[in-house]
Amino acid sequence: MFSARNQKRRIRRRFKSVSATITKVALAAVLLSFSNSARAEKATPLNSLAEIPVKEVTVFKDGHALVLHRGLMKTDSAGNVVMDDLPKPVLGTFWPYCSDRRARLSMAVAGVRRVSVSNTALTVPELIEGNIGARVRVLLKPRSVAYGEGRADVRDSVSSVIEGKIESVPERSSEEMERTAPDRTERKLPRRGDVVMIRTEDGLRAEPFANIESIAFKGEVESSLSHEELRNLITLKLDWQGDKPGAGTAVGARDKVDVGMIYLQEGIRWVPSYKVIIDGNGKAVVLLNATVENRLRDLKDIRLDLVVGVPTFPFKDQIDPFALNGSVADVVRRLDRNSIIASQFSNAAILQGATNGTIGAQSADYGSNEGSSSSSTRVDSGTKNEDMFVYTVEHVSLAKGERMVLPVARYELDYEDVYTLDLPFGAPSEVPRSYNQDIVKYEKLLKSPRVMHKLRIKNKGRQPFTTAPTLLVSADQKTGRETVLGQSLMTYTASGARVDLDLGTAIDFAVKREDVETSRLPDAVKWQDDKYCRVDHKSSITITSYSKKAASIEIDRNLFGFVDSVGENGVVKRTNFFENVVEADGANRPPYWWNYYSFPHWWHSVNGSSVIKWNTKLNPGEKVTLDYRWHYFWR
Repeated sequence: MFSARNQKRRIRRRFKSVSATITKVALAAVLLSFSNSARAEKATPLNSLAEIPVKEVTVFKDGHALVLHRGLMKTDSAGNVVMDDLPKPVLGTFWPYCSDRRARLSMAVAGVRRVSVSNTALTVPELIEGNIGARVRVLLKPRSVAYGEGRADVRDSVSSVIEGKIESVPERSSEEMERTAPDRTERKLPRRGDVVMIRTEDGLRAEPFANIESIAFKGEVESSLSHEELRNLITLKLDWQGDKPGAGTAVGARDKVDVGMIYLQEGIRWVPSYKVIIDGNGKAVVLLNATVENRLRDLKDIRLDLVVGVPTFPFKDQIDPFALNGSVADVVRRLDRNSIIASQFSNAAILQGATNGTIGAQSADYGSNEGSSSSSTRVDSGTKNEDMFVYTVEHVSLAKGERMVLPVARYELDYEDVYTLDLPFGAPSEVPRSYNQDIVKYEKLLKSPRVMHKLRIKNKGRQPFTTAPTLLVSADQKTGRETVLGQSLMTYTASGARVDLDLGTAIDFAVKREDVETSRLPDAVKWQDDKYCRVDHKSSITITSYSKKAASIEIDRNLFGFVDSVGENGVVKRTNFFENVVEADGANRPPYWWNYYSFPHWWHSVNGSSVIKWNTKLNPGEKVTLDYRWHYFWR
């Protein structure tokens, strides 16, 4: 029995020994595999990375740009294209492609990789590291030495010199850092030691960099130093369909491939501005300039498309996870929780798992060679593309951080001088006049209405006018001298439509208003057991011209209530009380006092709103009086 017990113990010890051995061997195999895979992946030389040139940029006014890259790029030993050019595209707008018939794009992979970079050495440690093998004379920093016996110590500074050859600078490699890190999936950079190994006559000496005062090199000095950095790289993985890059009959016949990418990213905007030059006789020259601001990347000899229109980018605030700035789950979390897309996308993300920044072939079109050059973004100038128009400028170069002003279009059009008078309705008596100073200004404006001078231009060009600030200038036909008349706002005007540009107040016209209450009829209307009083008014508008030229004036008078009669061929229209509220300056918005008064619930039951329109022509010194009668009901 004792023997059997001993035998069991020996078996247990042997099992533990074998298990430990197996564990050590397995661990060593894993580490060796990791080490071998890490060592196999060397740092990529920076100068070997492709940078696909930008060919076209389509710029929208909201600051987004559709960027098209395309070019013949060198492939690596595996036949892929590696680029140090990772954009930050709007979610769902990154589309790489391959236009070469010999290869097919199978996937695009974004990841962090080590890159070998060469820079100028700026410090003594960098100079030492960049000149391994050089013979040197090193002066060490002075150190304090104490000497003397039986008396007070005397301290002095002593310097020493080391002569020899730089043997090495100890360094923990990337492979070692990654192998020993808690998270072995994370990329690590080499870690340089704080000492230099110098081979002297006495042997190999390790000297801390902190002790070195100066160093003298005997011979040529290498002023640059190669080191590693972590970069976000894109790899376009190509399927050569059984062929190999560089396997053509001529040397290097297939070491380049036609690839590119398209993406939408924020960083370039254009701001339009107009200049309208009038000659005083009905002829106008309209000039369009574009101010382009580039905060994205350097642009060299590209085609620049400037878009007029309002694009729809519902995910413009979301950066695609391919940019390595977050995961798909992060993008979904930033979506509105009420969004249907967020719900569907979230379920898809859970089912599919993490992508780790890798995009596979999504459809047959993704890697197709047919039509994959995606030159469809090129739209000729003046051509309508859905609801947008494009101005094209060729051969544009603009560095990142620069701005430029481009002449885009020139039109020779006809114009006419138009004078307008807009009279809004006044505030009800219930509105407290002390609420806001704006009400006081509004009432003063009502009491002293002004005729406004405008330029009316019909757009006969192929392109629409876009919303932009407009400088109005008058040019003397004899001298060519230009006089600034003011600044206005050009609003979007389709081809064939017309636009009015404000010049300012027409000081050669005087306006006088009269409004007299003629009668009140109690209990004129009964509505749901409530009785309302009818209030009648007789009103007039008198306009006197002191101008030396005949002028056509368009008058709009807005009223609360009903128009009974109108003279001088005026036209009456019943309007929507809520939607056609016209301000004193002609703008379609509520008056100043609107937010300080709530119309009673019964108002629409017995009242409405109306507008009277007149078009009249006044000769120099002529006067016209426009009469009208109206009424409203009140309780």
